[in-house]
Amino acid sequence: MTKPGTSRIKKETWWWTNEVEADIKSKKEAFKQWRQTRIQQDKDVYNLRKKEAKIQIAKAKQEHFEDLYRRLETRQGESEIYRIAKTRHAKTRDIGNVRIVKAADGGSTTKRYPQRNSPIQEFLEEHPTSDLCL
Repeated sequence: MTKPGTSRIKKETWWWTNEVEADIKSKKEAFKQWRQTRIQQDKDVYNLRKKEAKIQIAKAKQEHFEDLYRRLETRQGESEIYRIAKTRHAKTRDIGNVRIVKAADGGSTTKRYPQRNSPIQEFLEEHPTSDLCL
């Protein structure tokens, strides 16, 4: 499904198969046909293709998760559980945690904002201490 303001479906590679792609393509073609003709028969064809695509997507996701759960139950799957948890945790972190930002010249900088001097430092820069000691 596409979200408002986007023109493409974001393919999640773990469940996107050739069968799913073919069903979605036929659904899109049926939708275009219905939008051009505005005939009830074309709308019925579109709704049928839409249901078929939803079923195909659900089957593909179910197959993937069954395979994933089978792999997680093995000895090697124990380490994969931690990798999945680490990835999920990283996705929930706030972008404000970033300490290094790529600079315009290609390097990196650790300053998020230009460092501002304190009012005392600004005063001392404007009035050298030799003037104050007179």
